[in-house]
Formats: sequence, structure tokens, C-alpha cells
Amino acid sequence: TGGQGAPEGWRALERACAPAPAGRGAGGGDGGGGAEEAREAELRCRGNDRFREGDFAEAARLYSEALGAQGGQRHLAHSNRAACRLALEDAQGALADAKEAVTLCPTFVRGFLRLGDAYAQLGRWSEARFAFQQGLRLEPENPALLKGAMEAATGLRREK
Repeated sequence: TGGQGAPEGWRALERACAPAPAGRGAGGGDGGGGAEEAREAELRCRGNDRFREGDFAEAARLYSEALGAQGGQRHLAHSNRAACRLALEDAQGALADAKEAVTLCPTFVRGFLRLGDAYAQLGRWSEARFAFQQGLRLEPENPALLKGAMEAATGLRREK
């Protein structure tokens, strides 16, 4: 993400999205500690395994359970659940999760990819293009975002 040449505002957002230090919850207080972080990570890993196996419904269930753990990496579980919902052709659910992912971490490139994909699945090409462009502001050479932006532009042309 950001790195050298990134505006200070983006670097501040990246710091805000960084994993919480051990023993501290996402808000910086003592709301959950390492146990919740570990539970969330373990559930996400199990969800990732189910996703790779093509069991999208079970993966989505595990990501939902990870969200209940109240760890500090909720944007990852929302993004992963959005990917499951896209695979299950639940574009509205994917859209809600993708919006939450980028709200929780506005520098999360994959969140913008999921957001664009959800809008595209809904045929909302203008919003899809905007989401892909937001991701490209963070990672200009990302092949998936570039492809999505081109597909959204094609969809917009077909609408006219």
C-alpha cells in the first residue's frame, strides 16, 4: 500500500488499519486482548480453507463467526465474506460486506476490489468503476483492479 510518496493522510489511514499490538483490542483499549484476536484469526484461516475448497457457504459462516469474535482485523473477515457472497451470487450481501470492509480500513485495496465486483455483479457500472478507481489510487498497477475498471468502462458503454 502507501509507502514512499503516499500523502500523509493515506499513511495515517494505513497506521489506523494496522493490526492492534498484542494484548490490545482494535480500539486500543483492553477490549478483548489476544484471545479474541487469536480466535478471529483461527476462524478466518478455517474460512480460507473452506473457500479454497469451494465450500463458499461454510466459508461465509466461518467469516461471520470471526466477525463475532470482535478482533482487530474485521475488515479482512468482511472482505472474505464478500468474496463468498459474490461466489454464491449474493451481490447485495457482498456489497454490504465490501462497504463495511472499506469503511473499517479505507486503505484496504482488496476491499475496493470486492466493492467494485459487487457493484459490477449488480450491473451498477458507474459505482463499480468508481470503486475500482479508488483501489487503483492505492495500488495503481493492481491487475485485478485494472481489469475490473476496464470491464466497468465496457459496461458503461453498453448502457448508452
